[in-house]
Amino acid sequence: MTSSYFLFLTKGRTFMLMTKEGMFIRIFF
Repeated sequence: MTSSYFLFLTKGRTFMLMTKEGMFIRIFF
């Protein structure tokens, strides 16, 4: 249970970072 929760948090963080980078790339390029 704890491992799955940790994986979910890490996936959420990576997804947020990816979306933020994508938005910045779209704005600049």
